[in-house]
Amino acid sequence: MYGANPILFFTREMKMKMPPKLREFVLWFVNEATRNKPIRAIVCGPRGGGKSKVLAGLEFWLWRFLDWDITNLGGSKSQADTVFAFLANLINSPDVQWLVGKTIQSETVKAPEAGKGWIRVLAASQTQVRSPHAGDETRGGALIQDEVCEMDDELAVAAHPIVNTANPSAIIESSTFHKAFGEFQERWDAGEWKRFSWDCFDVSQKCEYACEGERWKAEGGTCPVLDFCKGRAHTSEGWMLIDEIIQSWRDHDREWFEIEMMGMRPSVGGLVYAPELVRLAFGGAAPDSPGTSPAIGHDWGFSGESFMVQVSVRDGLVWVDKAEFWNQTSDTIMIERVSSLAKTTSASVLADSSHPFQNDTLSKLCDDFRPVVFSKEKATGVGYVKHLFEKKLLRIPDASPGHRRLYNQLRNYMKDAATGKPEKKHDHGPDALMCACLHLMAEGIAQEVVKEQKEYPPGTIRFRGMIIHNPDDEDDDEDDD
Repeated sequence: MYGANPILFFTREMKMKMPPKLREFVLWFVNEATRNKPIRAIVCGPRGGGKSKVLAGLEFWLWRFLDWDITNLGGSKSQADTVFAFLANLINSPDVQWLVGKTIQSETVKAPEAGKGWIRVLAASQTQVRSPHAGDETRGGALIQDEVCEMDDELAVAAHPIVNTANPSAIIESSTFHKAFGEFQERWDAGEWKRFSWDCFDVSQKCEYACEGERWKAEGGTCPVLDFCKGRAHTSEGWMLIDEIIQSWRDHDREWFEIEMMGMRPSVGGLVYAPELVRLAFGGAAPDSPGTSPAIGHDWGFSGESFMVQVSVRDGLVWVDKAEFWNQTSDTIMIERVSSLAKTTSASVLADSSHPFQNDTLSKLCDDFRPVVFSKEKATGVGYVKHLFEKKLLRIPDASPGHRRLYNQLRNYMKDAATGKPEKKHDHGPDALMCACLHLMAEGIAQEVVKEQKEYPPGTIRFRGMIIHNPDDEDDDEDDD
C-alpha cells in the first residue's frame, strides 16, 4: 500500500502534513528512484520547516520498499540524533520489527529473510565521510546530507563517492542558508541539480487573520509579516503556527527572520571583507622560495577551534604560507607546533591574549613573541587585512585543508548588524590571519601603496604613512556592499 502511495505513508506513518511543495519533492524523488534514474537534488528550507523529517521518511521508504542502502550525514551530532529519532519511531513499529536484523544508534540493517539494505545515521567527520559504499550494481544507494551549511565544505564534497557503486545513486544536499558562500551555496547557484525550496508560509497552518485591520493597530494597521507572506498563509496546509511566525519577526532582526524563517541567503552587505576580493586572493600553488618578514598568528579556542596562520612577503605580496586548525586538541600539541614552526622559519609569533598561561609558555619557546589584545588592536588589524585585499596584495594558495578553511571563513566573516564589529562566527582563521598581519603592519609592509595626503578627515587611522581606515570611504564601501 505505502510502496505505491508514498504520500499516504508520510501522512499516516510519519504523521506529517504534506503541503504542496513537500508533496512535489517527495513524488519527484520517488518517481526518479523507481525509474532507476540517478538523483541529484538540493533542498533549502526554513528552521522547523520539515526538511529533516521528510528526508528521514524518504530514507525509510527507500530502505523498506526498494532495499536501498542509505547514509544520512548530519552537519552536527545533534542533527544526526534528530534524524535517528524520526527513524527510530518507524523502525520500532510492531509492523516493521520483522524486517529488522539489528538496529543501533548509527546503523539499522534488514534481516536476511526480509531482503537487503541498511541505514546509517552519522555526524559529518573525516572518518564518517569514508563510510562503506551505499548500494551496489543491483541496488540503489543514497547519501542524504542534512544541514550542509553546518559542515566543512571539504567534508560535504568528500562524502559524495559513498554512492559511486550504487545503481541508481542519489545525493541530496539539504540546509538552511546559514552562510553566504560555500559548497551548498555554489551548488545551488550552479543549477545543475534539481532545486527545491520552501519557506515558513509554505508549511504554516492556515492563517485566519485578515492582512489588515484593527488586530494590527500596533503595527500600523497591517500584519507585520505581510511583505513575506503576501497572503499565501490563507491557503496553507502545514503545521507552523502563524502566531509563532509573527512572534519570531518581533523577537529577531530582519536578517535572522529572512534566513531562519524564509530560507533566504545572508546578505553579503554585512560581510567584513568583500567576497569578490577574497575570491581573487585564493587559488594556485604556494611559492617554493622562502619569504621575508615571516610571522605566525594564533587564535586560541576556548572549547572549539584554534587556528594558526603563517604569512611572509615575496615580491611585494603577502603570502599565507601555512594555515592549520585544531578542534579540541591539547594546548601542548598546539604550542609545540607553533613554536617548532617559529624556530624553523625564524618567524615572529602573535597570539590572541585570551590564554595568558599558554602564551607564557609560548613566549619562553619563541624568540619573538607578543600577545594581541583584541579589544585594542583588532579593529586596526582587520582594517589592515582589508587594505591588503583591496590593493590585491594578499595571496592564499589552495595548498592544504587549512588554506581552504581559512578561505571559506574569510568569505563568510560577518559584521554584527548592531555594532558594525566582526561577529564571533567563522572568525578563528580570520583572527589568526589578522594577528600575523599585525606584525607586517608594524614593519611598514605595504605602506608605499598609499600616497601621502596633506589633510586627513577626523577618525582616520594611519600607521607609518599608511591609511588603515578613512571615514570618507565608508559611504562608498556601503554602496559597494
